[in-house]
Amino acid sequence: MLGSLLMVPAVLGAKRLVADRSPKLGFAGAVLMAGGYICYFGIALSGITDLVMAERGGPIADYAAVLDSSQSDASALWVFLLFVLGNLVGTLLLGLALLRSRRAPLWAAAAVLAWPPLHVTGLVVGSEWFEVAGAVLQGVGLAVTGSRLLSAAGPAPRS
Repeated sequence: MLGSLLMVPAVLGAKRLVADRSPKLGFAGAVLMAGGYICYFGIALSGITDLVMAERGGPIADYAAVLDSSQSDASALWVFLLFVLGNLVGTLLLGLALLRSRRAPLWAAAAVLAWPPLHVTGLVVGSEWFEVAGAVLQGVGLAVTGSRLLSAAGPAPRS
């Protein structure tokens, strides 16, 4: 959950870095990614009900009915859809903005761009190794982007 919250300032920083060279692409990618990862925080919190019921024990049939009802509620579907859109399409757009802007090294932009295909590959193949590799690459790419943002900002003013 902490990682999903940290993605918001990371993508907003990346958007700021590419703002003058790829503004529309950077804006779209950052907004989608930030919204998607905020939604992921909500999705991760939705599992607390499952954990509490499992730890407490009790009427299994009643618990199953509660879980089935909560997962079939169409009013929460938009949260999952925005997460998927931000996680895959938003990352792709922000990575392309980084690539176009040339404000981060090409390999860092490619590392950010690696997440969507590696994530989907991991889901299709059924192995988390692809997803872990994609997440590490994305994290390294965004870290390098952050260091470029800090160096572009110049030294902090002295007091």
